Amino acid sequence: MAEKSSYATYLVEGLNTEKNLNFLCGNGICLYEVKKINKKQYFVTVPFKERKKLIALLKNRCYNIKLIKSGGFLGFLEKIKTRFVLAALVFAAFCGLFVASRFVWDIEVNGDADAAAVLAVLEEKGIKKGCPLSRINIDETENFLSSRIESSMYCLLDVEGCRLYVTVIERESAPPVVDLNQPVDLVSEYDGVLTRLLTVSGTPAVNVGDRISKGQVIISGVRTYNDGTTAPVRAMGEAWATVECTGEAVFSETKTVLEETGDFYYTTYIGLWGYDSIPKEKKKYEFSKFEDEVFRLFPLGIRVVRRRVAELKERTVSASIEESLPALREEALRNALKNAPFKQYDRVEYVTFKRDNKTVVRAIIYGDVNIIGLNEGDKEFGKKDGEN
Repeated sequence: MAEKSSYATYLVEGLNTEKNLNFLCGNGICLYEVKKINKKQYFVTVPFKERKKLIALLKNRCYNIKLIKSGGFLGFLEKIKTRFVLAALVFAAFCGLFVASRFVWDIEVNGDADAAAVLAVLEEKGIKKGCPLSRINIDETENFLSSRIESSMYCLLDVEGCRLYVTVIERESAPPVVDLNQPVDLVSEYDGVLTRLLTVSGTPAVNVGDRISKGQVIISGVRTYNDGTTAPVRAMGEAWATVECTGEAVFSETKTVLEETGDFYYTTYIGLWGYDSIPKEKKKYEFSKFEDEVFRLFPLGIRVVRRRVAELKERTVSASIEESLPALREEALRNALKNAPFKQYDRVEYVTFKRDNKTVVRAIIYGDVNIIGLNEGDKEFGKKDGEN
C-alpha cells in the first residue's frame, strides 16, 4: 500500500465490488486502502487530489458514495476552507443585522390625528421608512409636529429598535353654552319599536313597546309639576328602539366565472422584515391569480418568494336559484347593512319573491339603535359614575 499523505475515505454501496475496484484501478485511481463491510458496501481510501475523479466515476456507474473522513494537509485545508466560508457568512449576517438596525423600518402613529397627515409631515422633516435613526432628533421633531399639526395639543416620539412610535393628542374644544330654560323637544330619527327610554329632563311622550316613526316627539320640552302646572324646559334623555333595515339582491339566470387559460409565468421577489420588493410583471393579464412558494434564509430573516402567476378568463355560465341563493342572501345582507344605522344586528330574515318577472331576495335585519341620543352640549348627563 502506498504511503498515505492527504487522503479521503468514502463509503461505497453497489453490486460487483471486485469488478468495480478493477474498473477504478484501470482508470488511474490509486487505492490506498479497501475495507469490505458486506456484499454491497465497502470503505475505500484514495489520495485527496483524486477524490473528485472517484466521485465522478462512481456516480456515472450509479453507485452510492458518501464521505466518511479526510486527513492530511490538503484535507485539513479543505476543512478550514469550509469553516471559514461558514464563519464569513455568519459574520456577514451579523454585520447586515447591525447595519439594518441603524435605520427606521416601521412608523406607528397613535392618537387622534390622521395617520396619513402625520406621516406626510414627518416626510417633510426627512423622516420616513428606511431613513437612518441618527436623523431623528426627538425634541426637535416633536416641536416640528406640534407646529405643523394645528389641532394638536402635544406630540410624543419614541424609538424602540427599528420602529418609530408617534403619538399625537389633539386639543379639546370647549362645550357649547346650553340654555336649559329654552324649550326643545327630542324627536326620533328612525322608525321602530321603543325598547328603552331614559328621561333626564322633560315629559315622555311615548311608552316602551310603542311603535314610533321618524320625526315623532319622544320627550317633549315641557316639565309637569305635581299641581298640574307646566314650564318650558330643554328636553334631555335618550331612547332606544328596535329598527329594521332592508336590502335586496336580484337573481340573474347567468353568472360570470373566472377560469385558467393555461398561460402562466414565474417571477421571483425578495422580502426583508415585512418589506417586499416589487415582483417583475412579465406578462399583462386582465385577470390573474397567483400562488407563492416561500423560501426563508436563516439567520438573515430574508424571504425569497417564487410566484406563479396564471391568466384567468371570464366565462358566462347558466345559474339556478338554488345554487345562487346563498350568494344572493349575502349580497342582500350587505346591502341591508349599508343602509343600517348599526353595525351589529340582533336577527335577520330572508324573503324571496317575484317582481317584474324577476326573482328578488330581500334581507330584513333588526338591531337596537339610540334613536335620539343626548342633545348637543348635554353629554355629561346620563353618564355613569366614573365614566369618561
